[in-house]
Amino acid sequence: MKKHLLRSFDFRFGRASLLKPSVLALCAANLYPLVGVLFLGWNAFYLLLLFWMENIVIGFYTVIKMLLVPRVKSGGVAKLAMVSFFCIHYGMFTLVHGIFVITVFGAGFGEQGTETLWQRIVSYQLPWAVLALLASHGVSLFLNYIQRGEYKLSTLNEVMQQPYSRVVILHLTIIFGGFFVAMLGSPVVGLIILIALKIALDLRAHLQEHDKYTALGVTKE
Repeated sequence: MKKHLLRSFDFRFGRASLLKPSVLALCAANLYPLVGVLFLGWNAFYLLLLFWMENIVIGFYTVIKMLLVPRVKSGGVAKLAMVSFFCIHYGMFTLVHGIFVITVFGAGFGEQGTETLWQRIVSYQLPWAVLALLASHGVSLFLNYIQRGEYKLSTLNEVMQQPYSRVVILHLTIIFGGFFVAMLGSPVVGLIILIALKIALDLRAHLQEHDKYTALGVTKE
């Protein structure tokens, strides 16, 4: 795990890669938290809560990607069974992760009921950030997975495993960083560094995932 985590930072971004439409959409969506920190009063908790909400967005699009996989030897019933298994397993994984974020970083919000937490989410305008993430991941799904034809070279197992590798590396790093920033009282500079770290890790995961398909013969974006 340690070596895998260190390799997450050993990645160079080429200019051509950074100008891809899906990459620009990713960066734009990930800059909304900067607005939250600078103008909406977000602290480490709201940042980590948003990053957790992105797990739900990723799970949603993973289900779509699994349904689009054409190469299923066992037929449609087996595909639906695997999709159902993913929804249950990933759903439990995401639920535990969410409880951890709210309990550890939420300053007692988890004890005040979901209504109070939801009111906080709305008042700090997190739904707009989630919509931006939905749009960003949707752009990537269309341009890379559908238009480029990545789905033709995908298998159910590969697609089902993609969210876990991304979430584990990204969120272990972000949570440790969040602990440090929260201990300092959520200074603006610390939160901005956390956002920059998240964008860098996101870019690395995004480019590596899609470059793999380019190496297999899929046309470039």
